[in-house]
Amino acid sequence: MRAPPDPAGRVLPLLGAAADELVDRTVPLSDLTGPSANVLAERLVSHRDEPEQAVDVLGDFLLGQLPRRLPDRLELVGEAVAELAAPRTVGETAQRLGVSERYLRRVFREAVGVSPKHFARITRVRTVIAQTRRSWSDAAAYAGYTDQSHLIADFRSLMRVTPAAYATGRVPLSTC
Repeated sequence: MRAPPDPAGRVLPLLGAAADELVDRTVPLSDLTGPSANVLAERLVSHRDEPEQAVDVLGDFLLGQLPRRLPDRLELVGEAVAELAAPRTVGETAQRLGVSERYLRRVFREAVGVSPKHFARITRVRTVIAQTRRSWSDAAAYAGYTDQSHLIADFRSLMRVTPAAYATGRVPLSTC
């Protein structure tokens, strides 16, 4: 069985709007997908006490929205997502993909909703979170940080808490 495609960069064909138009906004799904949102809502309500099944229903709906063949821009974004997880700089990524940095930044922001650099920062923090059994200096090196203080500063900037506080479950309250 093939793994589902990485969802990064699939917002435009999935919902018919660029990701950067949806960031930090609440938009009714029916405004994006039309009447099919009502059918989805009914199916989700029928699984309100079964979160795992509700997630499967939502996943199937969203995957059904994707076109069979992704446009070239989305293929580029998918490749950029993989490159930025390496970790590589935006310049290195653009060069490896044969496009200008400016073009990559524009296409990536439209497709993913954040800049490639911000996406790379998020990816590195996610890598650190997955490495919590390691020492912070080892996790920093593994994730591509120059040193432990660089990791802590980046982690705090994105997560609003230090890595040590996060590891012990002390996380900030959501502002949404």
